[in-house]
Amino acid sequence: MDESINSVILITDDDAEDRSRMRRYLQSEGYGVLEAMDGEEALTMAGNAAVRIDLLITDIRMPQMNGSDLAKRILNLRPDLKVLFVSGYSLEISALLKACVEKSALINKSVDKKEFLSQVRQFIASPIPSNPA
Repeated sequence: MDESINSVILITDDDAEDRSRMRRYLQSEGYGVLEAMDGEEALTMAGNAAVRIDLLITDIRMPQMNGSDLAKRILNLRPDLKVLFVSGYSLEISALLKACVEKSALINKSVDKKEFLSQVRQFIASPIPSNPA
């Protein structure tokens, strides 16, 4: 079965242009997409149990609440959620920010549509690592 048909992705990015571009890419492949312009809006969506979310895609650098903090807070609400960080900054620096969030991966915002969708598909299809106890 095609993963995209049943997957709902929450995109959180303070840059409307980047959010719109990712939404268009994902919808062109059949993904359901929710959009949040900041961490607070994303937390409100994630806190609604009636809203299905399979994957969080979040920018790392956002005002008020960075993507790493957002991911930690959302994972408290939805522990099985996977998190895909996107960043327009150096991936080496960004990797340090996301390092403490399990079930996450990191890609550069500037990748083309084909590469972005390939990475999203691979990440969704990958097994969720078990939490160390």
